[in-house]
Amino acid sequence: MAAPACDFSSGGAVAAAAPPHRSPRHITLDGRTLEGGGQLVRIALALAALTGHSVTINHVRGNRQGKTGLKASHAAAVKLLGEISGSKVTGGQVGSRSVTFEPPVFEGEATDILVPLASVTPKPEYNIHLQTPGSVFLIFQAIYPYLLWVGSRPDIKTIRVNITGGTNGTNSPSFDYAVQVMLPNFKKLGFPAAEVILHKRGWSTGKVDMGSVSFILNALSSSGTLYFPPIDILSFDRGKITKVDITILAPDDYLSGTETSGENQTIRQYCEGQVHRTLRKALRKLDPALFDQAQLENTDNRGQIPITLAQSEATSHSARFYILLVADTEQGFKIGHDALGTAQAPQRPKQPGRNKHKQVKKGAKQEQTALEHIDEFIQGCIEGLVNEIVGLGIDVSNGQTSDVKAKKRSPLDQHMRDQIVVFEALGKLSGERATNGAETTEDERYWTLHTKTAQWVCREMLEDRQ
Repeated sequence: MAAPACDFSSGGAVAAAAPPHRSPRHITLDGRTLEGGGQLVRIALALAALTGHSVTINHVRGNRQGKTGLKASHAAAVKLLGEISGSKVTGGQVGSRSVTFEPPVFEGEATDILVPLASVTPKPEYNIHLQTPGSVFLIFQAIYPYLLWVGSRPDIKTIRVNITGGTNGTNSPSFDYAVQVMLPNFKKLGFPAAEVILHKRGWSTGKVDMGSVSFILNALSSSGTLYFPPIDILSFDRGKITKVDITILAPDDYLSGTETSGENQTIRQYCEGQVHRTLRKALRKLDPALFDQAQLENTDNRGQIPITLAQSEATSHSARFYILLVADTEQGFKIGHDALGTAQAPQRPKQPGRNKHKQVKKGAKQEQTALEHIDEFIQGCIEGLVNEIVGLGIDVSNGQTSDVKAKKRSPLDQHMRDQIVVFEALGKLSGERATNGAETTEDERYWTLHTKTAQWVCREMLEDRQ
């Protein structure tokens, strides 16, 4: 299904418009638009709670293969937002293919852009308990904008949200990515510091295992009128890479095929060394201009940027194999790329018997395949980070005439770029828009389908507030 064109990139200074009309309206969204998954639902619900607009989403997650409709994480977010805002929710149960969220009509000024803080009294602490290890960080994405806003009441210091669910799962941000990439980048962009406390990891791979985290959220800061901070992503330069951190979560099972190094290694031990070696080799092939010159000239670094093992943690199942690579930039941004897969731990050698030689040969082949698979997994993750660093490798502004706008890449990795779209849109509601130089626009080739979907939802939900 084709979606209306929309563009939330910054294109220079824009004069503040006249105050928008405040009357709430009812908006209907087709859940099959663009990416057509859960992100559309999460952003729409957050903006409905913030603006007071009612929203109906039909064909929820209609582009997903297999089961469509609300997942447990979506239903939990709907329930909490409805509880805090006093909204009426219809179709908020797991599996629902149509959900309606109707905030109450509140007293306020005709020029109010978001719901008045006096209209809601949040609690200092909330608890969410999923029955399956659905992603706690997808729930966080849905509730974070609203809690930032309502938590800014003068009588609220912080809001704590405790969520039981999954911290490391497929197709969702991990605890490690959230702590090492997402939250530091939010802070860099002007948002209040937030804390995530890990009580226990929860995995959606291997044997089902529930985890638990707590989010400690601080209020938006203000000097005078309270708004979300305006974000001009193009006013930030990515800067050069200063170092790369490695996080490895892997089993401590013995890994055959590593004896040639003179010692037996576990899967995790092997990965610690192999990730470092393969990453170093890959970075050597890149243009030195991508890296901080001071780090390259540091004699302790031997002409290379530092690569640090930031965290190594044992897991209890071969399907719980996770790598996160985070490149720091000189401007303070974090560029991340991660991968979750299986280590395919080798089986124990079979007992010698009638087919002794055949059994040993078969076992050896299985174990070597596991080693090869791990190497391929590591290589794929490293290639992902390199692609984030290098990009498309095309300078689109080179040779352009003065009447053609230059294109600029954002300083964020592609997944992080998805996360800030809603905050870019909310930041524009204040009427204050910073300038990055009137001839610069963002290079849309780096926008994922998730980014484009988020932009479309923001346009539909905030059209009367721009």
